[in-house]
Order: sequence, then structure tokens, then C-alpha cells
Amino acid sequence: MYGGYQSTKQNLDPVYSQIIDYVTKGDGSGKAYKNLATFVDRFGSRKVGTQRLEDAISHLVSELESLGSLKVHTESFSFEGWQRGAESAELVAPLSKRLPMLSLGSSVGTAAASDSADGSIEADCVVVESFNELDRLGKAGISGKIVVYNQLYKGYGVSVQYRTDGASRASKYGAVAALIRSVTPFSIGSPHTGMQEYEPGLPVQIPACCITVEDAELMHRIYKRGDKVRVRLRMSCGSAGVQESRNIVADLEGSEKPQELVVVCGHIDSWDVGQGAMDDGGGAFCAMQSVRTLLEMGLRPRRTIRLVLFSGEEFGILGGNAYYERHKAELADKISFMLESDSGTFGPIGTTCSGSEATRSAYQQVLNLLEPIGATTLVPSTDGPDITVWAKSGVPVGDLLTKRAGQPDDFYFYFHHSEGDMMTVQDPAEMDRCVAAFAVVSLALADAAELLPRGISGASAGEDGLLSDWVLV
Repeated sequence: MYGGYQSTKQNLDPVYSQIIDYVTKGDGSGKAYKNLATFVDRFGSRKVGTQRLEDAISHLVSELESLGSLKVHTESFSFEGWQRGAESAELVAPLSKRLPMLSLGSSVGTAAASDSADGSIEADCVVVESFNELDRLGKAGISGKIVVYNQLYKGYGVSVQYRTDGASRASKYGAVAALIRSVTPFSIGSPHTGMQEYEPGLPVQIPACCITVEDAELMHRIYKRGDKVRVRLRMSCGSAGVQESRNIVADLEGSEKPQELVVVCGHIDSWDVGQGAMDDGGGAFCAMQSVRTLLEMGLRPRRTIRLVLFSGEEFGILGGNAYYERHKAELADKISFMLESDSGTFGPIGTTCSGSEATRSAYQQVLNLLEPIGATTLVPSTDGPDITVWAKSGVPVGDLLTKRAGQPDDFYFYFHHSEGDMMTVQDPAEMDRCVAAFAVVSLALADAAELLPRGISGASAGEDGLLSDWVLV
């Protein structure tokens, strides 16, 4: 054991302090950042369905196997693939201007509706700020035109509906394409991609792409002056047929209750822009480094700590859903907690936690161990895209909460799904603290006397707000 530590109640706290010190000030510091930089500089972006992603997965499997103390395997799943292809957009009236753009995931291309040899379409535009404005224009004002959405940013959770639903809503009124303002609070002329979804049974599927905030506002200003806004759009994206990818599963087997699990996870795929260093390279590598940290320190948990690196998250939680369907019957009553990071690895401030008051009261005891790095905040939520589905089966889940000092809460979305998602976003010291959070939480729960409560009747909180009948050891 690291430093001669033995896992007993009398010296419970010292080992967690030692983990934090080892990762933030000792031999473990800087490793997550260094390993992530080496990885993304070698493999770059990793869209699901590409050979680049599969090569990256094989590389990580080899890395994990080389540690010698983990049981490592992959789990395959199939899906309907999508490919981007050549794409461009140009404002042709009232002036000529190239419009930086990115096709949205699952979008059809322009060729089917094109009369041009290059497969492009050209049409006048209507520019709207909301679905209400779209509805007021109706078929008479929209048919045969390109709809440009210049929705205001009101937080990602609110504004993302224009990206996901905008094409379907416009198609119902006869639009020939949809251009959506990138869902970001800040822009320097870079489009942000993401998934869009066609409504089932939609008679006509139209092309959908994201454009920059600046260009959406430009076209809106021109449109409101009464001038014609006309765009030429070429998108050669479309179905890539049935494809396959793999989740990575690596177990640090428990010494006493190996059949019971604490899961740490992130997703290893990314969009095909930038490096995917933030979304979700940082989360995946902090989770992975936390397991490596326990190995380096010689800490053997009582329960198994399982690392899962999901694939296909960006294209509809493909790997997360496949993992759930494969293991829900087997594991739903054996997992104490699942901790994911998919909202940035800036400075950790705490985590979310699903479940009952009893669950959260017990889990707060664990988060309190992170007081030295200021990460004790608990927010009730089922967040965590790859693991939310487990909460429906009663498994407590959480998402790492992080914030960069001096930046707004939605700083993550400055870079999200854009060319700006590069290693430059990451900070070594912040990543170290995220690793420490993963390692402390996972070990504490793996060594606890019982699994986290799932809201069983009779569980109650004491005067101090902590669950009276659940303790760490």
C-alpha cells in the first residue's frame, strides 16, 4: 500500500489526502494532461465510424493492457453511420461572402434537390429568431426558401432545440434547407456542429448545417432592412451504411466484493473538428488516469472499480445505450455509483448525484473528502449522457462539475463541437484535480461498507444532514 497505508477506519482520511497530494503535487501530477496531449496530437478528432477512432481505441486497449493489473476487453455495437463529405455555403446576394459552415450530424445532402452539376442548391432566405416567428410566416412565407435561424443564446439546454429540431420544423413549411446559428455564447467566426434529428414520418428531409454567430447576425440585419438574402449551399453528406465501433472496459478488480462495482467513465469519440481534447478527451483521460493513480499508489479497492470509455456518444449515445442494454439485467443492483465527466475538465467544484435524499445524503460524505480541492458541491441531477439511462434503473449516477476561475459557467460551450476544441483549452493543474476527484470518489465508494442507498424506505437523514445508517467503512 502507498506509504504503508492500510484501509481502516482509524486512518480513513489520510489515504484520500495522500491521493490528492500525489496527483496534484507529487509524482502523479501532470500525467493526465501529458497523456491526453500525446493521444490527441497523434490521433486528432475521432468521429465514430472512422478508422482513426478504431485505431485510437486499439491504442488505448494496448496501453491499459500494458499496465498488467487490469482486466481489459472491448464490447462491439453496430449503428447506422453518417459521413460528412465536401461542403460549402456562400452568400450570393446582396453581396458575395463565404459562409463558414458545418453539416449537422444525420443531415441529408443537397444533391437530391439540386439542378446543378455540383449538387448545390441556391435559394432566397428567410431569417427568424424563433419557432414562433417561423410559424407566423407559415408555408406562404417559407416554401421554396432556405430558413436561417438566428436564435438568441439562452443557455445550451434551451437554444440547442434549434439545432436538433430546426430542419424538421422548417421542412413542414416547404423550406429547402435550414441554416442554424451555432449554439454558443461566444464566437470568433467558427461554426459549432452537432446532431440534428428528423421527425419520424417527415415527408421531406432537408439539409441542415450550422453557421457562425456572426454570419447569422449579418444575414438577419440585411433581411430586416428588406434586402434579399440569397445563399448557395452544397452538402455531400449522408448515410455511410451499417458500421461498428467498440466500448473499452477495464476492471481494477476488488479484493473482497469483485462482483460489485464503482464505474468511472467518459467517451472517447469526438466530432470531426478540432482534436476532441475537451469533449471528451479530458473526461476520458481523467477517468483513466484515476485508475492508473490507484495502481501507481498500490491501492487495491474492496469492490471493483470499472473504467468504461464509451464510443459513439456524439451520434446519439450509441455506446452508452449499447452498454446499458447489454448489462442492465446483470449489473443494475451491483453498481454503487457511476461517475462520468462530459462537461469539461476545468477546476472541479463537485458532482451531480441522482437518487433519493438518502442517496445524496450518503454521497455527500464522500464528496466531503474533496474539501482540499474545493470540490464538495452536490447538485441533484441525473446528468451524464452515457449513464443517465442507468438512473432509470435506480443506479446512482453523477457528472463531474467543473469551472474555470474567472470565466462564465458556460465557458465550455465557447469550444464545444468546434475547431477550437484543441489541447490549448486544457490546463494541467485543473486536470490533476479532476483526476483526484475521480480517484477519491471511486476508492471511497469501493471501500464503503455498503453500496450507496437507492432510496430504500426507512433511510433517513440525521440532524447533521448525513445518512445515519450509511458510512464509508
